[in-house]
Amino acid sequence: MIRKLLFIGIALFVFDSTVFAQAIPARAYTNVIITHHDGETERGHIVWRGNKIEAVGSGITIPFDAKVIDGGDSLYVYPGFIDGLSHIGSPDVPSNLPRVDNPGKPGNERAGIQPQRKPSDHLEDSNNPYEGWKKSGFSSSAIALKGFMLPGQVEFFSLQGSNTINHVISSNVGIFSQFEISQGVYPSTLMGIMAQFRQLWYDAQAHKEHKRLYASNAQMYEIPEHKPVLDAFIPVIRREQPVFFLVDTKEDIERAVKLFEELNFKLIIVSGKEAWRTADVLQSKNIPVLASFDIPGKPDWMKDEEADEEISEEEQNFRERQELAWNQATTNVFNLLQSGVTVGFASAGMSAGDFIDNVQLMHEQGLSKNQILRILTENTATVLNQSSNYGRIGAGYAANFSVWAKSILEEDSSPMALISNGILNEF
Repeated sequence: MIRKLLFIGIALFVFDSTVFAQAIPARAYTNVIITHHDGETERGHIVWRGNKIEAVGSGITIPFDAKVIDGGDSLYVYPGFIDGLSHIGSPDVPSNLPRVDNPGKPGNERAGIQPQRKPSDHLEDSNNPYEGWKKSGFSSSAIALKGFMLPGQVEFFSLQGSNTINHVISSNVGIFSQFEISQGVYPSTLMGIMAQFRQLWYDAQAHKEHKRLYASNAQMYEIPEHKPVLDAFIPVIRREQPVFFLVDTKEDIERAVKLFEELNFKLIIVSGKEAWRTADVLQSKNIPVLASFDIPGKPDWMKDEEADEEISEEEQNFRERQELAWNQATTNVFNLLQSGVTVGFASAGMSAGDFIDNVQLMHEQGLSKNQILRILTENTATVLNQSSNYGRIGAGYAANFSVWAKSILEEDSSPMALISNGILNEF
């Protein structure tokens, strides 16, 4: 009798679970051109239910309860793009920082050492700062707060307009650091920041060891103090979380790599506008780059291809240097890939309005469509340790994709819709 009741209970549970799952209505785009993360293209359908993709392909069955949107064989579908590190929604750094009695010991907050801060506790999304990136095809973003040396944690969000702050996918992505000085207090130089970073690291190691000893024998050791700044470093010391280091110049990249070599943490270079200059080192040490697509405007004289003006030798030399610098900026990502560096994408303060134009420009400068798609999807997901659920269009993956009237590389292209964790946004 007990066995029979148990069997009935299990059967009812399975039945109820199935009914509950099917109670969420499905949605589908049919007859669309699906471009995958690796550039492979197929014509077919995409079905999603809740926040998961249920089926993809040409031979799939559309569920009876699906609300269908017919693409008419002319709409393009891409995986949702991922921003590897942005400051979207972060409050600006206060401009009127208070004076302190002892600038050599200003306290962690005044010095900009706040690795314990979480973006989800501070983001301002009432004015929907994410809309521009959503309209560029981005469905998710790792977000860090603006600040100085150590502004806080990095968290991974689903971009959901004014609701983004409530859509944290992962809170344990890493900590954010940069060579940014808080004026008027220590550390007030680049070397000071490096020294302070080392000191924080060693202090955190000692704090971690104290906590371990106390846990092993509480009666012998004093109760460890609550130290949020040092506690934030412990997952990094254990190599459970990386440090996202925003650096652009060759010299600053080398400084970040030097700290990495000394302390043995996981390092991710963010922005890296001159990373091509250190590509061999980055490749040999398996350091990925979340690269900026922020490219300086093309000089006016380069735009006018038919201009035939007489210029001085000094002006000619200046233009040659200017052209070389511009070409290096537009081929940075291409050269990193050629060197075998893992490259993802980070907006890192870039304007959403420049994104599509810069992608098309980098394509003209040698970056292939397949390379662009991998960078914006699978590569970035891999660097963020989110590739099991993000970065691809496939059954079981999060429902993150965008729908375009024409290819991303065509002039004036932009998404007409974005599906972000299953939620349809039509533009």
